[in-house]
Amino acid sequence: NSNFEGTTLFNFLNQNIEIAYQLKNNIISLKSPENNNDIKINSTIELSPFYLNSNINLNKQNLNFLVDELMFAILNFKPDLLGNINGDIKLILNNVEHELIRSGNISFNISQKTIYLREVLFNIGEIGQIKTDIKYKEESGDIIFHSSTSLQIKNKKEFAKKFQVKLDKAKDINNIYFKIEKNISTGKISIFDIKINQTAYKDKKSDKTRYNIRNSQELKSLVKNIINS
Repeated sequence: NSNFEGTTLFNFLNQNIEIAYQLKNNIISLKSPENNNDIKINSTIELSPFYLNSNINLNKQNLNFLVDELMFAILNFKPDLLGNINGDIKLILNNVEHELIRSGNISFNISQKTIYLREVLFNIGEIGQIKTDIKYKEESGDIIFHSSTSLQIKNKKEFAKKFQVKLDKAKDINNIYFKIEKNISTGKISIFDIKINQTAYKDKKSDKTRYNIRNSQELKSLVKNIINS
C-alpha cells in the first residue's frame, strides 16, 4: 500500500537515461524529464494484474541499426527473461538517419512470454507512408530480414520529384507493393514481387524478377526505371 517517488539513471543504447518514477494506487509511472536526450520513456505499469504500457521515443537512430539489431533483438527476446510481463510497447521514431525514411512507429505486444510485432509504419516526408510486415528467418547460418511492404502515395508531385519520375506516369499510382529481403550478415538487399496498384510489374527489358540494391540511390533509380518504363 506504499506510495513513493524518485529518480533513477540507467544506460540504454549507449546513452545515460534519467527516469522519474512514482508508485501510487498500485500503478507505477515512469517518465523522462524534459531534456535534450535522444531517448525518452513514458510508461505506466499496472501491478494488479501486471500490465505494461510504454512509449519510447528514439531520436536520430540509424535505420540499419533499427532493422539489423534492435528489432531483431526484441523479437528474439528469450521467453524465460520476460517472466510475467504483459503489455504494449511503441517505439516512436524521429529524425531517422536515412535518406527516404525520416519518422515512424513500431508497435509490439507482449503476451504469455512472447513478443509479437503489431504494426510497423514509416513516413517518407510529404510523399506518403510505408506499412510493412516484418519477420526474421535463418538460412544456411545467416539471418534474413524479410518484409512485405506497401507504399501509399499521398502526394504525387512530391513522389515524382523525389524519385525523378514523370508526373504524368505517377498521377494514377496510389500504392506500390513489394517485398524486401536483406541478409543481415552480408548486407545484401533484394526487392521482388513488385506491384503497381494491384498490377504485378513485368520487366520489359529482361526476365528479372528480383533486383539487388546497395543503397537509397539504387532504390530511387529502380523506382524511376519501373515507373517511367
